[in-house]
Amino acid sequence: MSAVALFSLAAALQSASASLALRVPMKRNEVEMEFDGWPVRLFVDTGSDKSYLVYGGWYESIYGLGSCQYLRTGCYFCPPTNPCNLTTLLSQKIHPVHFGSGRSVDIVIRNVTMKVGEREIRNLQMGLVVGCTRTQSGLQPYALLGLSIPSRSSAGEGGAVMPPFLKQLTSLRQIPQTAFSVHASKLSVSITGQLVLGEFPEETSAMTIFPLVGFSLAKAPFAITVSEVQVRSPIIRERVWSLNPTEEQQPQEAVIDTGCSFTHVPDKFFTMVLDAIQAEVGPERVGWRSVRTHPAHVLGLDAILNGEDRIDVRKAIANKLPVMTFKGDADTSFELHLSNHVQVCDVEWCPLSLQRSTKAFPTFNTFVLAQPFFIEHDLYVNFDRRVVGIAAPARPVVKEVATVELWQNHHSPFCTRATPVCSALAWLTRGYMWRGTYY
Repeated sequence: MSAVALFSLAAALQSASASLALRVPMKRNEVEMEFDGWPVRLFVDTGSDKSYLVYGGWYESIYGLGSCQYLRTGCYFCPPTNPCNLTTLLSQKIHPVHFGSGRSVDIVIRNVTMKVGEREIRNLQMGLVVGCTRTQSGLQPYALLGLSIPSRSSAGEGGAVMPPFLKQLTSLRQIPQTAFSVHASKLSVSITGQLVLGEFPEETSAMTIFPLVGFSLAKAPFAITVSEVQVRSPIIRERVWSLNPTEEQQPQEAVIDTGCSFTHVPDKFFTMVLDAIQAEVGPERVGWRSVRTHPAHVLGLDAILNGEDRIDVRKAIANKLPVMTFKGDADTSFELHLSNHVQVCDVEWCPLSLQRSTKAFPTFNTFVLAQPFFIEHDLYVNFDRRVVGIAAPARPVVKEVATVELWQNHHSPFCTRATPVCSALAWLTRGYMWRGTYY
């Protein structure tokens, strides 16, 4: 074989390898990737189209040199071959990114080299965080991997800060399709399992397929449309409450979001859930007048309304919680058991991971299906074909109920200031010139 032929074969093999799907382990909703040599754990968010890293120069300007070692997701620093510092980054155009929770981050755009396993991907645009409202409350910022594609309306309104992560990978010919799938193996505080980028099965007979529709919110760029949503008894299947979108005079949309811990439902549907729980345990065992004291102080009740939009239940009735059924066109449907929305408990009581959407929340009339969805279903999304596939997991997903302390420590970790010893070690490790010049 000639040298030219060998070179062509090698190039073809390299191209084929580069366009294979990327499979990345997920641990508690985070995937680890390397950016310009810095390992970073990114929070996987199927409901966002933004991807960014926490810039270490900004974070350590607040919490001290070396404080990045305490940041759970890790920090990014510019490499010596392409230096930057906080001053030069702040001189760039700053893009605010807002979330439905009311929090926001400020990012600047930078080209980086990403490494996932043995794959190295150059010239990838990522945001660098140079401001974050979480730190104003002493909470840690985090790196984000947004897997959605913005709708045309939000992109036209200035929503497209940079090309979406998946679109960049397809443009760079690193994955064959603008697609992803999420496969949970365990739900304990958050999702543990596998994230697959760039692959959508050819065989879909085992899936429930929904058309993907655009959604105007920046936090939820895509959704599926359902024709009817029901709440039924887990024991008496004929006992059903139904929400028909014709009554609402608009299509009913559902967003599937790994970035949310709590499923959000419209007000009318939330009331249906209250009615279904009351029918199971009896009207004398529920307290639907808003209770603001600790549930342990409420005697003789199995379920209470905590505040205006949250439900607390006793562990003993978890298996009596109702089932939600989402129906599409052509006899397509899937179910979610509210027993799987019991994710965290104290000694006796558990807050249900279901929340009434308020009018102050951008998706108040939309279903946002959160992390408990993945106990029962794998999710497949193909933006090229504009379809969403929902399938049963290959193996049962393990569900572990967390303690309140573990839940709070994971979802709201506090920032830690660097000690003088920590700062000195960081200075020695990175080197004086790198520290002084490059960040």
